[in-house]
Amino acid sequence: MMIKKTRIILILSLAIACQCCILSDECDDCFTPPSPVWFKIVNANDTLQNLITKDFYSIDSIKMWYEENSQKKYVDLVLINTENFENIIQSTATFYCINGEPRDFYLYLNNSDTDTIQLQVTAHSDGCCTSFSLESIKFNGEEPPFDSVNYAYLLKKKLSINQSNPCS
Repeated sequence: MMIKKTRIILILSLAIACQCCILSDECDDCFTPPSPVWFKIVNANDTLQNLITKDFYSIDSIKMWYEENSQKKYVDLVLINTENFENIIQSTATFYCINGEPRDFYLYLNNSDTDTIQLQVTAHSDGCCTSFSLESIKFNGEEPPFDSVNYAYLLKKKLSINQSNPCS
């Protein structure tokens, strides 16, 4: 019984503290960063084969950066492989374009293939908390389709029939 009273008092205290923060000027520390963005590099043909899964590109060679003051600033990339997702690239690029302006990022796939991804992130505020949303994305000047099954943008690559596998 004593534990239940303690929990109730703790919950009520927390609720009051949260309301005080919302109603005061002390809530300007409420900040939700942009979500990372997911990419899937696929063949532009009808099959949309994942080109990392098919060993066309090696994840070990893929890099992403933006330029600032004539210097390359590299962005973290993580390969997502789970039961439901295979060879999807997660990028923190959205963290570096929160000023509302579009920013160009360069996706290095191999020594003969570097693409441009332009991201624009917009800030939203309710007077207390700030959050960010991905406003737009362009891959080599085109808006890429979104795969709602994998929650990833499909970066479509046109491959010629006799183009050899650069990973082999």
